[in-house]
Amino acid sequence: MIGAVGIADTTLVAVLERGGEIGLRRAPGARGRHITAPFPAESGALGVIGGLVGTALGVCTVIGVALVRDWTPVVHPATVAGAPATGLAMGLVAGLHPAWRAAGIEPAEALRRPGAQAPRRPGARDTPVRRRAVPPPRSDGPSA
Repeated sequence: MIGAVGIADTTLVAVLERGGEIGLRRAPGARGRHITAPFPAESGALGVIGGLVGTALGVCTVIGVALVRDWTPVVHPATVAGAPATGLAMGLVAGLHPAWRAAGIEPAEALRRPGAQAPRRPGARDTPVRRRAVPPPRSDGPSA
């Protein structure tokens, strides 16, 4: 459940950061379903990755404890398969609200948002760099 809240928050931030992209897609006539589709897909992928990582850590923990205690490790296959599936379901559900919010954004509003500027190059500066003119080397006469 806590993971679903984190996924929903991450997806909501993605919606806010992609205001310009959403506006550019809506302006020529993209429908709400065209805007909505990527967000549950991304949140579902996050859920599956979380489920896979959690399953791997759980299985490794069970095996590690079993080896230390000299037990036989027992992990039910349904548990191993069920965790990523549950992560997918939670991710899809968590991505619905941000996706619906993205679909409701008007094109003009999305293009006016502060995040609607064109993406910047990494390391780009706000102001141009002023370069000093380097004077030519001085010559004090003929070299001997």
